[in-house]
Amino acid sequence: MSDWLPEERDAVEAAGLIAFKETARWKGAFSDVKRLLDDREHMPRGSKEKRRLAAYSKQNR
Repeated sequence: MSDWLPEERDAVEAAGLIAFKETARWKGAFSDVKRLLDDREHMPRGSKEKRRLAAYSKQNR
């Protein structure tokens, strides 16, 4: 549900934009992004990896 007026919703759709996740357009765009990301190698964030290594080194002293 939305508190948008029908004119506002129609204006967003006419502009080719995505405003709500339940639309078919959003679902298609989301699946496209997920498909592209599935093909890429996972690279952990630098700070997360540093914390993991620090915790590992503390355990193995």
